[in-house]
Amino acid sequence: MKRLIFISNWLYLLSLSFWVAGMFLLGILVEIMVRVNLKEQALVASSIMNKIMDVFNINIIYTCLTIMALSEVIKFS
Repeated sequence: MKRLIFISNWLYLLSLSFWVAGMFLLGILVEIMVRVNLKEQALVASSIMNKIMDVFNINIIYTCLTIMALSEVIKFS
């Protein structure tokens, strides 16, 4: 049981770190690169960032939330 709780906590922290690191990388680094490279084409840059953030929000965040919820269920059951 201790090993299961340890693995559950580890998965929780891993998914939380992926989530926070993804927000940092997309929100700061990718935004700067897109805005600098597409200065004259603001609408294109905006649509590119919207598509990138949609992929991040749907695929990565929901996966991380699912893993975090499952680890909490394992921890408290």
